[in-house]
Amino acid sequence: MTLDEALATTPIIAILRGIRSEDAAAVGYELVANGIVAMEVPLNSPLPFASIERLAGALDGAAAIGAGTVLEPGAVREVAAAGGSFIVAPDTRRSVVCAALELGLEPVPGFATPTEAFRAIRHGARFLKLFPAATFGIAYIGALRAVLPAEA
Repeated sequence: MTLDEALATTPIIAILRGIRSEDAAAVGYELVANGIVAMEVPLNSPLPFASIERLAGALDGAAAIGAGTVLEPGAVREVAAAGGSFIVAPDTRRSVVCAALELGLEPVPGFATPTEAFRAIRHGARFLKLFPAATFGIAYIGALRAVLPAEA
């Protein structure tokens, strides 16, 4: 399942922070059973690539599985090898976005300003993550939506 398809089903990405790889499949099954079909394993979790591999294998296309806190192109390659389909980064690093695109993964770079958002879009990102979102109010989000492309 692509990230587009998952978010069209339910516009939620479950962040499985700190998940243990031996629990990944059971958690994934439970999420899918309850309509959550996009899951992100942060790379600062224990054995994150093993968790991604177990989720991707167990769910076999029933969900979009990705990684968060992706900081380096090498990590993008490991996510792809584990069966992930998207990466979430806390910044707009070109090499990370481009590595994801080259490997057929959907990049979701983090941004805080319009400049960063447009930089990510110019690198090829179609999805963006306002980060850290908790520090911004609804007026800021409205102002961003007024200038960003509707599809971003």
